[in-house]
Amino acid sequence: MPPAGGLPWIASDIAWPTSGAAFVEWTKNRRTLEDAKVRVVEQSTDARLLHLLSGVSLLDGAVWAMPYPDAFSPAAMSPGRLLGEEMRARIHGFVRSAGPLLKRGGQVSVLLVSLQHLGWGLRAEVDVPDVGVFIPEVKVLAIEELEQEGYRPRFGDKRDTFDRRALYHHASELVAVQWRLRAGPQDAPTGMSDTKLQRRA
Repeated sequence: MPPAGGLPWIASDIAWPTSGAAFVEWTKNRRTLEDAKVRVVEQSTDARLLHLLSGVSLLDGAVWAMPYPDAFSPAAMSPGRLLGEEMRARIHGFVRSAGPLLKRGGQVSVLLVSLQHLGWGLRAEVDVPDVGVFIPEVKVLAIEELEQEGYRPRFGDKRDTFDRRALYHHASELVAVQWRLRAGPQDAPTGMSDTKLQRRA
């Protein structure tokens, strides 16, 4: 549930579907989010440019779900090191963009499937000009737990039309990397360490 008195922000650089079973599911999910007072951007949006979007005021939180390069990105088929550099630029840029828009105590969250962030070097402090340093914390959820709450993995292509069950990350976990403003010099990140995450892999 979002904090009382404000709206979190969900943005993606991938446009939402406009027809088919995925569209029906998206429409239902959007109603659920709006009932929970979550503001959703449905048009294609580069989340690193949140501060340029009209109508944006102070937010309780900002969430970016699985911000992978699309099929037309030069980084989409890059070797692991180059892809890691691209993901760091995108995600840390999102933190810098969203940081100035947060209310006191707000967090910037990025949701990733499985443990790929370990190879991307995302767990780094992000200096947000005129705001302060945001420190990262990692939390893990089992995909199975989310499926019990109604989440359904999809292929993103015509296989969804035939209602086939996507098992591509059936045994995976959802990793949430959350950045929050450091409260003082003694403030250290909590959450799961990379050592514990590697043991789960």
